[in-house]
Amino acid sequence: MIRKATSDDFNFMYELYMHPAINPFLLYEMMDKELFQPIYADLLQKAVLYVFSDGVADAGMFKLVPQLYRNSHIVYLGGVAVHPSFAGRGYGYKMMQEILDLVKNQG
Repeated sequence: MIRKATSDDFNFMYELYMHPAINPFLLYEMMDKELFQPIYADLLQKAVLYVFSDGVADAGMFKLVPQLYRNSHIVYLGGVAVHPSFAGRGYGYKMMQEILDLVKNQG
């Protein structure tokens, strides 16, 4: 299940972005929660951040950033991560399938 991130997801997102196994592959350097809060607020304001859940627990995240002008038919997929506690169980594949369904449904 995919849903838009909310302010209530801050701790989960912070944990993913700053996880030592995940952080080297994402945009932001390691930082404390205080420094990450305005970044997270900006992502929420832009409405580009999503949470992937298995229906019981939050398992992953990603960003979908629509492009503009000539590229308005393109959406940038970034910040893709599955929490290491869900690794090796097909969650990355499931999340990608749901992302593809979401963007197809959104045109």
